[in-house]
Amino acid sequence: MRFVWLERTDENPTRYGSDLNVALADIRLLPEGYRVRHNLSMDATGPRPSKSSDAGCPSLAELADRLATRPSPQVDAAERSAAVLICLHQDELLLVRRRADPRDRWSGHIGLPGGRYEIDDETLLATALRETHEELGFELAGYGRMLGPLGTYLARHRQPDDLAIGVFIAELAERPPLVLSDEIAAAHWIALDALQSTHASVCEKVEPVAAYTPISGEGQLVIWGITYGILERMRSLE
Repeated sequence: MRFVWLERTDENPTRYGSDLNVALADIRLLPEGYRVRHNLSMDATGPRPSKSSDAGCPSLAELADRLATRPSPQVDAAERSAAVLICLHQDELLLVRRRADPRDRWSGHIGLPGGRYEIDDETLLATALRETHEELGFELAGYGRMLGPLGTYLARHRQPDDLAIGVFIAELAERPPLVLSDEIAAAHWIALDALQSTHASVCEKVEPVAAYTPISGEGQLVIWGITYGILERMRSLE
């Protein structure tokens, strides 16, 4: 599996926006009109972290400036749509651990607040804000501001682009009080400088995967897969 960030090869953005992140088993399945910009590739020892891993994260002011003119992700980018919200407070990032469900092999992972698009959501941003409120109990408007859209992450399951995840970044002026829903087992504020790329073993994969492994109140967290790819894109944003 290869995780790649794509950029447009022309000046006419399609439904995906200016760039997107794709998890592809076959690089030949790239959407028309895009080329690889950032790459997390596979070798005999597992995925190699991208070169952006050592660059650190842009400041909040830099993020606001770089996100200001980016197009917002669209609902029709794939068969299914979802959205997540990256919540930043000073030099920290808010992550959640979803409650483990024995019927779901992907439950129990560390991720970002967010979820599936619903027909009553006017936009994917509305999805991200609604899901954050449902899962963590706070409204962004009362504690911070939206910095802008990061882009679209296309997750490959049965098809190359059957799930499109719109990613948005918000700045919080203070840590809001959190009221966790039944779907969320724990929430963690993690220092951005603790996001150092390494490799970790996870039960879902045979080979080690590219990941962050920061320490929190629950011990060592393993941040990998889609969440890792999204945060790497934020850290490498130009």
